[in-house]
Amino acid sequence: MRILVLTVGGQAPPLITSIQRNKPDRIVFLCSEDSPLTKGSYTQVPDILAKTKFDATRSESVNISEFDSFVECYTASLRVLQSLCAAHPDGEIIADYTGGTKSMSAGLPAAALDCDRVTLSLVRGDRTDLTKVSNGTQTVRLSRTHPAIVQRHKKLVKSFFARYDYPAAASLLEDILRIPELPPGESSQMQEWLTLSRALDLWDRFDHLGAWKLISPWRKHLLEHVKFLQACLSSRRRAEPDLSGKLREEIGFTDRGHGYELVEDLHLNAQRCASQQRFDDAAARLYRAVELLAQTRLSIKYGIDTSDVKLEKLPSSLRAEYEPTAKNGRIALAADKAYELLARLQDPMGALHSKRRNEVRNFQKIRNASILAHGNAPVTAAQYQRIQDFFSSFLAEAFQALTASGEMVKAYASPIQFPQAPPELAGH
Repeated sequence: MRILVLTVGGQAPPLITSIQRNKPDRIVFLCSEDSPLTKGSYTQVPDILAKTKFDATRSESVNISEFDSFVECYTASLRVLQSLCAAHPDGEIIADYTGGTKSMSAGLPAAALDCDRVTLSLVRGDRTDLTKVSNGTQTVRLSRTHPAIVQRHKKLVKSFFARYDYPAAASLLEDILRIPELPPGESSQMQEWLTLSRALDLWDRFDHLGAWKLISPWRKHLLEHVKFLQACLSSRRRAEPDLSGKLREEIGFTDRGHGYELVEDLHLNAQRCASQQRFDDAAARLYRAVELLAQTRLSIKYGIDTSDVKLEKLPSSLRAEYEPTAKNGRIALAADKAYELLARLQDPMGALHSKRRNEVRNFQKIRNASILAHGNAPVTAAQYQRIQDFFSSFLAEAFQALTASGEMVKAYASPIQFPQAPPELAGH
């Protein structure tokens, strides 16, 4: 079905031409309502239908009261076009903006740009003056709205990338790829952006393996991100033995990095949350990063799993002290107790935690008051900034201490924040 939407103004001949040339099965006339001094353009509709011999039962008129308001004309036009698109998913919809007031002839194409299935139509011809086209010279010019829609959507996609909103970017890119007759160059670029959006969304949700499968083929374009992701996977493998088989079997994985990359990854994740004003989420991630730092250190240096501490892994001088703490045969250590054990082991990270104990307690107070922990108070921007500054310096000092002791393996990849703009990847 072909549906023609027409703005109706003072000149009937161009509208008659549009109907005759476009040959619609149905017509929707966008008309002006009566004003205090004149009748609305809806009064012209019967004459137009008669001259084109178009069946009036297959037409309808929508009257716009504020016909000199662009916003009102745009809103009314968008309502009509969206309704038609929904009612006729396989229909061809043409929007002719030749007639009507200036606001009507601007509102209809603007609305068409927000509907990806609408073709614009304009009746053109020779002019003998500045007022109107000479009757008998009219021709109909059709133009697709796709290029303008794609450019508008691409701008939005870039804004989503800028604020790390990869799910929104992926959703919009899926809409773009559904646009019919999308040029091949645009299609391939949008597909690449979609894959990257999905990969970064998976990574942002800590599905490192899923992200690796999507992003690793672009190593030459996103080298530093791919290297850091590989190091994060190596870090996870050390903590999750079951992951080793998957990595070898699915991607032929080789270990890289110093083992603390998941801590760095959590730190970057917290920064993304904070950039979106999600300070409670950011605080929760930083607290987990503090905890994970101690867990990772105990695992790498001493082979101790804080969720199930084996007495034989402890020095004999400490075993009698820790054995009574077992519950159901297991000894588990919370963050404070993990750092306490590191201090008892005379580890530099334990010493650092002891030195900065007051700052750690202030950090814990903010985190514990959050609704995501034990309280109901939202974390403020100022509170987040304080704990962010603390953690950044704490992590840097911890790494410096390990480096000075000769125990820190050189980093394979530096931590790198997610891209805030979709890169040009065509032809990778």
